[in-house]
Formats: sequence, structure tokens, C-alpha cells
Amino acid sequence: GYSIYLLLNQKISIASFGTVFATSGTLIFIIENIFDNDFSVIRDAGAELNALEVLMNETKKQKYEIKITEPPEIEVKNLCFSYPDSEMEVLHNLNFVIPKGKTLAIVGENGSGKTTLSKLLLGLYEPSKGHIMIDGKNTFDNCFLQGVSSLSQNFITYNASLKENIEISDTQKKDDKKIDNLLDYITMNEKKKAINKNTMLGPEFNGIALSKGQEQSLALARSLYPDSYFICLDEPTSALDPEAEAFIISAMKKIVENKTAVVITHRLAMAKKADLILFLKNGKMVEFGDFETLMENRGGFYNLFQSQSKWYV
Repeated sequence: GYSIYLLLNQKISIASFGTVFATSGTLIFIIENIFDNDFSVIRDAGAELNALEVLMNETKKQKYEIKITEPPEIEVKNLCFSYPDSEMEVLHNLNFVIPKGKTLAIVGENGSGKTTLSKLLLGLYEPSKGHIMIDGKNTFDNCFLQGVSSLSQNFITYNASLKENIEISDTQKKDDKKIDNLLDYITMNEKKKAINKNTMLGPEFNGIALSKGQEQSLALARSLYPDSYFICLDEPTSALDPEAEAFIISAMKKIVENKTAVVITHRLAMAKKADLILFLKNGKMVEFGDFETLMENRGGFYNLFQSQSKWYV
């Protein structure tokens, strides 16, 4: 709680806050899963700690900044990735291009490498082989990325006001009008009328408790608050009820307007809204193209879409 106070009052940087928060959160996560005997997630946490170690050592290097000031073109070349101390490739020889201002949906079964790919695109992981180019610049050639936003599956709510929960994604920016628009735009469902930007959240300040779906809506608003031109959304509707999910899916074009976007989703109705679709299986690119092309191919994506469409008949 105190670290949030320091961040909001610009006593510490976002990087410092992220380092403290990520370290404590990941260590707790590892300990919990040791007791649960869930060692697969510990492997993922090991990659997170490795990325954190890289971040903490960045000040020792000469860095240059890639500042994204318009929707970028993103090119992935011969991309491979293995977790630390493992020879098994989680992603194998991926090649594709996301044109400027377009949206890519990444789909596939659990464990196919979707979230790992998103973290590589955001610069949180470093490729084992290959390159990720943003407007022709290698993102792992000793550089920082500025002008990106993301929504992960592990979203959280801070014990602070709704407004502060959104502003924490860009503490240099003060835009009450945008916050109001986001709260109107990202539905809060049954509690919407009882909530405003000054509503306190969490028991420490006698605040209210949000449902999991409302927390995800808030996290989505937080990711949309900064003026970023590249955004990555990992399962942005997984905790929403059907009505809220349908609203977000229908509004997807508006949500990613004037951005290059990556959306990871199991909901193929959302994938249909994207300009391009990447279908992953066992870390390999099985299909890539627009919705119409993939449906005409009658391959893995077609079969997955047909099986999911039966839910709505």
C-alpha cells in the first residue's frame, strides 16, 4: 500500500514500483504453488524472475529508447524461445508481420505459447533466437520501449480510489475526462450506478469490493488510459459475464482505434473482429491470415470456430 502512495505522489518511479511489486508477487506466487505441488507455473515464474533480473541490471548498460509515437509495424523474424535452463523450445521459428494500425488475434489451445509470445512482443522476455522489429528497429538491440500498454491475465485492484487505480498506468498524465469516458465505456454492470471515479476500493479504506469481472473491466480501462500506440490484451474478457463480454467484443474496433494491437483470446467471436489471426499449436504457427481466408482454408482454425459456434446455437 505504501509503495502505491509513493508512486502516485511521484516519490518513486514506475520502474522502481514495478521492481518491488513484481519481486514480492512472484516470490509469493512460487511459495504458494510449491505447497500446491503445481510446478508448471513455477517454471513460468522462473522466466518472470529472469526477466526481472535483466531489468535490474539494465542500469549497468548503455541503453537507447524506442519511443513509439504512432501505430507501429511489428515484424517477427525466425523467433524462437526457451525458458531458462531448458532446451525445449516453447515457440519455434515464428515469422509474421502486423501492419501499422492493425489488430492481430492470437488463438490456440492452452499451452500453445500465446501468452509467452505476447511477453516477447512487449519486451518482457528476450528471444532465444530470431528478432522482433518495431518499425525496422530490433527491440532487443539494447533498447527500452516507450509507448506500449498491456492487460495481463494476472490483473489486480489496488486499495485506492477508482481514479487512482486507472491513473497508476500513467502517473504523469491527469485527464479526468478520459477517466470518465473509460468508466462509461467499460461497463461496470450492476454496480455501475453506485460507482464513480472517487469511489474507494478495498477494505483498508472502507472501500467496496468489486467482482472479478468488474476488476477485469477496471484493468482494461487502466491499460487504455495511457496515450500508447501499441497495446497487448491477454484474454481481456475471460472474467466477464456474457452481457459485458458481448459489449466488449462489439466495441473491439473502437477499443483499439489508432493503435497496433495484439489480442489473445479463446473467444473466436472476438478473433473474428481482428484484421489478422495467428493460430498457434505447440509453439508453432499453424495458420496466419484474415478470418475469411482461414475459414476458406478449412484447417485447424475453421474446426475450432465451428465447434465453438455450437455454443451459441
